[in-house]
Amino acid sequence: MRINRSVCFLVAPSLLIVSLGTINSANAAQEGSGRVNMEGAIIDAACAIDVGSRDQTIDMGVYPVSQVIRDGRIPSQPFAIKLVDCRLERGEPNKPAWQKFQVTFSGNANGERFTMAGDARGINMRILDSQGSVMMPGIASLPAGITPGEMTLNYTLDMVGNGEIMRAGAYRSTIRFKMDYY
Repeated sequence: MRINRSVCFLVAPSLLIVSLGTINSANAAQEGSGRVNMEGAIIDAACAIDVGSRDQTIDMGVYPVSQVIRDGRIPSQPFAIKLVDCRLERGEPNKPAWQKFQVTFSGNANGERFTMAGDARGINMRILDSQGSVMMPGIASLPAGITPGEMTLNYTLDMVGNGEIMRAGAYRSTIRFKMDYY
């Protein structure tokens, strides 16, 4: 799974451009100054998502077409979403305690599988939860209970044939996930 990291890569070049502009500036009043851009959010949620779980890149490896045709799949890759600071009490006293959560994965899809961009053909991707149930694109998981403290949600990324003629090439996909608490 590849989740867009463009924000991380855009910050450093932006700061470099600001620094070069200051060096070349003839205006002495601007020397020694710069700019820091920040963004964030304050939300009411039962858990925070660990920084290492927010943006993940999963390398599925390189496999010959003959192996993929023979096996009908590419070996699965595990990944996890780590939730931290989970609590049952809400920030607002008049609201009921958190009890459950659901996870929804979304992206380009074809039925129960995620599609990919690139030159490769004949294979799609699916996500399985820790019980082996398929996580349908755009459909929330079954509700699960919240455990105070830390929780790790384990998944498997599975690449399987889609019935098309297999064609070699590079592929990529971006899948987003969201957590809903209630």
